[in-house]
Amino acid sequence: MHRVVVALLVFLMVSPFSALAQDESVSLIRQNEKIADMVINGLWNGEDIDVVYAVYADPFVAHSPANDDTMDVSPEFWRELVGEDFRRAFPDMTVTIERMIATEDTVMVH
Repeated sequence: MHRVVVALLVFLMVSPFSALAQDESVSLIRQNEKIADMVINGLWNGEDIDVVYAVYADPFVAHSPANDDTMDVSPEFWRELVGEDFRRAFPDMTVTIERMIATEDTVMVH
């Protein structure tokens, strides 16, 4: 079995109106880290693919590093593409968060 290491760089912009942003006991940076963790484990690792409805706007702009293109997509499209189609193509894949760096408006995950 081969181990493939994939580095995902996740940039998230968090709305001050999101449910997580309303929790004043948690700092904005910690809220952003929690959202990134929800996306990685929920969507990419398949624990809760419906997380797309909680964290993505409708529509949102998806950026493709493969061809420097962008497209407006819905959370439903992203759920099907990543949560279902991608997971079906690579059922044994897991994404492990090795490092996370967060600020008040950006999260980078390696």
